Amino acid sequence: MSKDTLFIALRTGWVMRMAGDLRVVLGDGLIATQALAVARIRLTKRLSVTIFAKGPRSRGNGFLPFKGGALRVAIEAGAPIPQFVVAGTRRAMVRGEPA
Repeated sequence: MSKDTLFIALRTGWVMRMAGDLRVVLGDGLIATQALAVARIRLTKRLSVTIFAKGPRSRGNGFLPFKGGALRVAIEAGAPIPQFVVAGTRRAMVRGEPA
């Protein structure tokens, strides 16, 4: 599950579409709700769902609040929730540049 703008990128977008990744349009609550519903169905079928939870970028090095819907769906489905961090993306994906 990822923001829709990543699906536009030539290489990553193709891979994400082929993998059946769920597209979320930031600011569109209906599409986000539909994506979470599909994620819930996949989790109840014991299929893996990867969600790159993110909040808006901070101006410094800290974190801003995340949305809790994806976490709630995983808890309700009884799915394991492994946690990991991807560091260095600020340099890899510069704000305002294409993915």
